[in-house]
Amino acid sequence: MSRSTLLSNTDLFHEDEGTGKALVFVPGLGATHEMFKPQVDAFRGSHQLIRPDLRGNGRSARLVGPIGTILDRQCDDMAALLDHLGIIRVVMIGVSYGGTVALHFALRHPDRLAGLVIVDSFAELQITQPMEALLLAGS
Repeated sequence: MSRSTLLSNTDLFHEDEGTGKALVFVPGLGATHEMFKPQVDAFRGSHQLIRPDLRGNGRSARLVGPIGTILDRQCDDMAALLDHLGIIRVVMIGVSYGGTVALHFALRHPDRLAGLVIVDSFAELQITQPMEALLLAGS
C-alpha cells in the first residue's frame, strides 16, 4: 500500500505490503522506493516490505534545516515510520547512500534492528561539502 504520512514534522512517502518479518529497503541518493521492485517481487509472499522515499527524495518532502543533521533526521524518520506502522524490529537493507543511512540507523537505534544489510556503500558518516551539494541537489 502506498502512503504519504506526516512524521517527524515532514511528509514521508512509503510503500508497505506483505506480512511476516519486516524488511526496510533504504534507497540510494536521489533514488526512490521504486529501485527495489525486483526485491518486492521476490519477498512479497514471505515478508512485510517497507520501502520509504527518504526525506529530500521521491515523493517525500524536501530537505530543510541544518545540513549536519540530515542523517540524524532521516534515521529518526525511519524510526517514526516504524512506530507509525507498529513495528518494533526490522531487517534494514541499504544501498549506496541508503547503506550509510542504514549504518547510521544501526548506531542511533540499535534496539530496532533484527539485522542489517549494507550494499555498495560507504561508512563515512560525516557530511562533507561535496556530499552536502549532492544531498541538496536531490531535494
